[in-house]
Amino acid sequence: MQVYENSRKDESEEWMTKKEADELLSASRSDPPQKQRVFRGLQVLTKYDDNLHFACEHDQMFVGNIDETREKMTREDVIELALCGWFISQESWSHFV
Repeated sequence: MQVYENSRKDESEEWMTKKEADELLSASRSDPPQKQRVFRGLQVLTKYDDNLHFACEHDQMFVGNIDETREKMTREDVIELALCGWFISQESWSHFV
């Protein structure tokens, strides 16, 4: 798995696919305190959507729509989400709480 050093530099670069985002999430993991992981992930996501929709079900939080945010996101930010424990579930960015 190649980790990309730079974000999209211009519009000629291809958009990240859902599969690429999922692979970056799967390949990058870390273990900071849970509150920091959730908060940092929300900070990243709000860079790409000012009106994030939240839903919680049992012990899992669902935020935003993967298709509406991933095309705008840099690979670094997807890796940052992964390092904070975020993943894709039910077409949303998700984290256990």
